[in-house]
Formats: sequence, structure tokens, C-alpha cells
Amino acid sequence: MLDPGRNCWRIERAERAAVVVDAADYFKLARKAMLEAKSQILLVGWDFDTRIILDSDAKDGAPIKLGPLLSWLAKHRPHVSINILKWDLGAPKLLGRGTTVLRLIRWAMTRQITFKLDGAHATGASHHQKIVVVDDRLAFCGGIDMTASRWDTRNRILDRSNQEIATVGCE
Repeated sequence: MLDPGRNCWRIERAERAAVVVDAADYFKLARKAMLEAKSQILLVGWDFDTRIILDSDAKDGAPIKLGPLLSWLAKHRPHVSINILKWDLGAPKLLGRGTTVLRLIRWAMTRQITFKLDGAHATGASHHQKIVVVDDRLAFCGGIDMTASRWDTRNRILDRSNQEIATVGCE
């Protein structure tokens, strides 16, 4: 199925692997990994919302929201490069997200953070990967974007009768 050079770059064996089911656990683990980054953070996704809360229980003094956390890391860990790749056709959503556009402008002036929009896909297709890689040593890949309405646990029962969309995990 995988053929290096044809449909993948290379094949490597992981020493360990785990399945993370709940978005709440994923966000907490991703935040912890980003805080422990030594050289690089790579975020790839269909969508990002800088306002989402990654870990409301954190007591370490670092921001709990995605955008402020990345800005904090750029300031407090200047040796860590942060690269973000987002699907380009979803970009208009950013305009309706409070101060997100201002944060992107500040990031554009920050050497440590690179934010790019991906338009290299066929007409009608989307960039749909969800990947977080820290220091080329730890990777999360799966089906959860770091955006609103993804923060969930198995203990929370979704009420499908209410058609109103909640922004769970955002303020």
C-alpha cells in the first residue's frame, strides 16, 4: 500500500503508539507536548480557531487558549519554530472570529511563527488532514481539528434535538 517515493516520503517504525478518543484528552496532550517542545511545532488542519480552550484545568501559568499559547511560546521559547498550515477555502471563517485576524497579523511579524494557507488541491477538494508534530518525535494525527465545537468527552451527551450550534471550548 505505501511505497516510499511514490505515495509517501518514507516509512518509519514508531516505538510507541496510543489511541486518544476524546477531543478533551487530545487538546490537553497536544498543549502539554507544545509546552515541552525543544525545536519545532507543526500544526496542519482543515480549520484552526485560536480562541479554543485546550486545557481549562492547567495550572502551569501558560495560556490555556490555542492562539495565546502559540504567541506565548514564540515569546518565551524563541528557539522553537511554529509552523501552521490551514486549508485556504476555510480562511473566510477567520474574519468572524473576534481578534483572530489581529493575532494572525501579529504572527506575520513574529519570526518564530509561520502561518500558511494551503491551496494546492483539486477543484472541489479540501485539505482535510489534522496533524500536530512536536520536535519530529511526537505526532498526533486523526480526525479532530483544533477549532470550536470539537472539545468533547464520552461523558457528555450531545443533544441533537437542538439545531443551534454551540461553540464548545471557546469563550
